[in-house]
Amino acid sequence: MAVWEAQYISLSKLRALLLLQGIEMKKRIFYAAAAGIIVSMMFAACGNKKIDETASDDTTEAVETEVQSEAPSEESVKESSEGIESQADAPEKESIEEKAPLIQSGEAAHYDGQVLFRNYSSQALGYGAIWGKFQRNSTVYVPGSLCTFDPKAPEKGITTICEDSGNGCLYLKDGNILYSQKVTDSSSESVETSHVYKKELPDGRDEEICPGEIQGFSPDGEHFVVYSYTLDPYRMHYFIYETGDIDAETAHYEPADGATFLAMDKDNAYFLEKKTDNVHTIVQVSNNGNIYRLGECDFSELAEYGISNPEFSGNVSTENGELRAQFDFYEGTGHFYYTSAKVSVPICRDTDTEAGESVLYDASVEDVHFEEDPQSVFPDEIKDRMYEYPNPDSGKGVANVIQHYEEMDEGIYFTRAQSHRDSFEDVGWREYYCLLNYYYYFLPKGAKEPVLLHTMFEPLGKKGTLEDYEYYETQPTLYAYAGFYEDKDGKLVGAYYEEIYTGGPETPIEESKLYNMAEFSDEFYYEHLKDDYSLEDFVVGNLDEFSDYIHSWIPQNSVPVRPAQYDENGNLKYEPELSIKDGDSVYLCHLGFDKDGKIYYIRPVIMD
Repeated sequence: MAVWEAQYISLSKLRALLLLQGIEMKKRIFYAAAAGIIVSMMFAACGNKKIDETASDDTTEAVETEVQSEAPSEESVKESSEGIESQADAPEKESIEEKAPLIQSGEAAHYDGQVLFRNYSSQALGYGAIWGKFQRNSTVYVPGSLCTFDPKAPEKGITTICEDSGNGCLYLKDGNILYSQKVTDSSSESVETSHVYKKELPDGRDEEICPGEIQGFSPDGEHFVVYSYTLDPYRMHYFIYETGDIDAETAHYEPADGATFLAMDKDNAYFLEKKTDNVHTIVQVSNNGNIYRLGECDFSELAEYGISNPEFSGNVSTENGELRAQFDFYEGTGHFYYTSAKVSVPICRDTDTEAGESVLYDASVEDVHFEEDPQSVFPDEIKDRMYEYPNPDSGKGVANVIQHYEEMDEGIYFTRAQSHRDSFEDVGWREYYCLLNYYYYFLPKGAKEPVLLHTMFEPLGKKGTLEDYEYYETQPTLYAYAGFYEDKDGKLVGAYYEEIYTGGPETPIEESKLYNMAEFSDEFYYEHLKDDYSLEDFVVGNLDEFSDYIHSWIPQNSVPVRPAQYDENGNLKYEPELSIKDGDSVYLCHLGFDKDGKIYYIRPVIMD
């Protein structure tokens, strides 16, 4: 058995050893090392995972950008579905115990007296995302589950109904028939990786219907629209299906140059089809397959740099024989809102007669401007929680961003991702954030604070194995150089740290040069190898043990421990001029953060 010990390697000795592998280190690293194991294995931590996932994310983003530039976004589908649902003839509900409407859609739905939502697998989300806004439909899914909670007593927790591999919007028909989509193939040779399926709750099996993604349902739940595409050349396709024991295709619409789904009523689906750079056509596709070009919308006066790019706001209605919809316009790479257009056009009632390519009516286009971006207006109850990014002057690195939400009679259901600034992956001025955790909440109507329903990742410090921690990191942590703050009694109260990255055993460590600071949580854990140095057994200690451990090295090797300074509110004060310099000793470790952004977990990097 190899004998493991905590030790320092001086800068000169470490550089000499690493030069044999073509690696030059700039800092002295305080770490756990194995005596007798060659130095070339020292950097085999979890860096390979990051390289693989980053490459996958880049490829996925490129494909998604091409497809989604003309296809409707998940948010647009959600909002447009809600808009047309309100027109259904279903009776108003006084309580969720009454009969559910024929079709429900959204992030959550009423089911069997409870609220149904999708609990994603921890592998469903990517490593990170620009501005901490994570996609849920870019990977082949490890199955998650469908869960419920009681909106009258959410503090009782959640109940798992069944396994589920779907993503995105839930469509619940007749109270218990789930329609959704799932990713089934990530191969670049596949024409379509997403497939529509349905199943009867609580224990029905998935019944695959067709390739593609659902865009919306008719208010009576009898028809739905599916978006799909083909490659070489890239073409968009929309299909209308009729629900039943066997869901059957009834219509196919293939726009020549892209189109955005707007809404469905009982008999038709509606789209905005691109004709030229600035002219778009409102298209009506009946359930029987007839296509009508209702009116052309000239957005020339709303164009930026000669080209208009109308984005569907989700605000739409088909009442009183007229389609009315709102489109928003943005400028620059920063996607800054500058104006909107309200469009109205008559609906064709004679859907038994084909109309060909002729345009039937004159569409009205009204230029309107709102003080706020219409697509960034959120419910008052959660608007201050939507985007919580760290202030650069605070030294904090943790962000909390609401990913999706659903307004219900009983309150607001929402999910929130906690992530950490990751400057390695920034795209220009756009900041990148790596995932730390994912939370599910319900805010009861009238309540000030939400109830935490579920946390995607279990708390760290569960005594994992070296394989779990270093090669297949099963729970996200931040890989960092760290120094520490102590109070006047010598107790460690926080850390200042620099994010680092390594791509594998023969890859040098990259240093972000971005320094952050965080206080220690009252629930701090320190996980390290057991005294007998078994790689299969970790033990968990508390903050006092960790403080003693760090202080034991101060006289010999100058472990960076600084006296803490506090602001007028009693919070640990950030020192912007502080940095980790060449020649400094550092503690190479994994950091875990609680939902308040405090460090509650530290584990030394095991250099195998």
